[in-house]
Parts: sequence; structure tokens; C-alpha cells
Amino acid sequence: MIDPFWKISNKLYKKQKNRIARLFEVISMIVSSHAVSAKTDVGPDTIFYHHALGCVVLGTTKIGSGCKIFQNVTIGHSFSKTRENTGGYCAIGDNCIIGAGAALIGNITIGNNVTVGANAVVLRDVPDNVVVAGVPAEIKRINV
Repeated sequence: MIDPFWKISNKLYKKQKNRIARLFEVISMIVSSHAVSAKTDVGPDTIFYHHALGCVVLGTTKIGSGCKIFQNVTIGHSFSKTRENTGGYCAIGDNCIIGAGAALIGNITIGNNVTVGANAVVLRDVPDNVVVAGVPAEIKRINV
């Protein structure tokens, strides 16, 4: 996962012990220099490399199992009222790789077995088995 404090905080949130969970969440953020909410639903075997250094993940995000997420990744929803992607949550499928510095913004769904390139900005849904990169992110390759 991320670090022991985050793991404790995540379990406490699931048990509705919000005040104690928030304390461990803040300790985790200070110790590991990240802002990954303990309310985030993270699947088993998902790895945040470099202790999630610089990552920002909102609590409404759902991350599948077996994902690899590198440093400085931002995952969350857009607050801009001019975009169609406002509100909601970001859902990431199983076995995805999110490159360093990538931003997944809006009410989007990332399919299974997707690779998001470093510093890519994903603003739309991504189908299964593809590689996306660029600003804004476009499909660069389809994995068969």
C-alpha cells in the first residue's frame, strides 16, 4: 500500500471511526508527503511506488487490484463548472500503470490493463487494454 499509518487510517474509516482515522491519515500525509485520502477504495496488490510521494487522490476514487501508481500522480474530480466532467469520482480498473506526474481529472473511468504515460492529462474515459499519453491524453497503442 502506501505506509502503515495510511493502512490503519483506511481500516478505521471502514469501521466508521472517523476522528481517529483522520488523525492517522494526517500522520500518514506528514510522514510520506502525499495527500491520498484514507477514504479511497484501493484494491489488493495495488502499489504506490516511492511511498506515494507527492500523490493527490480524492476519497471518492476507486482503484482496482494490481495497479502500479508512481509519484506525483493526481487523481480526482474537476471543480470547473464549464466542463462536462464535474463531480462524481474517478474509477481505475485492474492491472493499470499510472506514470509519474499523470493527472486523471473528472468523472472518468479507466479500463483494465491500461497504461497512462508520464505527465499525461486524462480528461475522458479510457477503454480496456490501451496505452494513453499526451496532454490531453490520446490512445497511442492498443494492446492485444
